[in-house]
Amino acid sequence: MEQVDHLGKIRSNIEKCIGRHVRLTTKEGRNTFVVYDGVIESAYKSVFVVKLKENAKSPHTDSRVSFNYTDILTKAVDLKLFKLTS
Repeated sequence: MEQVDHLGKIRSNIEKCIGRHVRLTTKEGRNTFVVYDGVIESAYKSVFVVKLKENAKSPHTDSRVSFNYTDILTKAVDLKLFKLTS
């Protein structure tokens, strides 16, 4: 039950950050990490979507990637939020 509460907090925090620039780092293999730079575009019940920067170097050709909140909870994805610039 406690894990569900944490997921709700993670989701509400991400919903507050829609439109903010983020960097997500995922572990893809034993010594392989993939870094995504983009903007949080939307948040849904189970996932959130990040629109990638055009110059982002990633193995995916899509302009958007999605992650679930459990990835953040289990630290499978590291999310870094950048400061707002005026």
